[in-house]
Amino acid sequence: MSLTQFKAEASQQIKELRNSSEPLILTQNGCASVVVEDYTQYQRNQRALALLRLIALGEADISHNRQASQHEVFSQLKARLEEEQEHG
Repeated sequence: MSLTQFKAEASQQIKELRNSSEPLILTQNGCASVVVEDYTQYQRNQRALALLRLIALGEADISHNRQASQHEVFSQLKARLEEEQEHG
């Protein structure tokens, strides 16, 4: 949709975006310029991207053999917490 058309129909387009999971691509001079989407959908997309990043980091850690057992992790966390409590 052109930016000009969106400005003319902004209220209606925003109402439609709230009921849709699809973003709206606005164009200027016939070229894609910006994406408009419902805020709730935006938040969902951001959470999904964050999870994908965590998965990618985990896969990288596994491929580089950077892993620890659950016991090791909790032991290190416990030691760190105890140290922080001792030193205020």
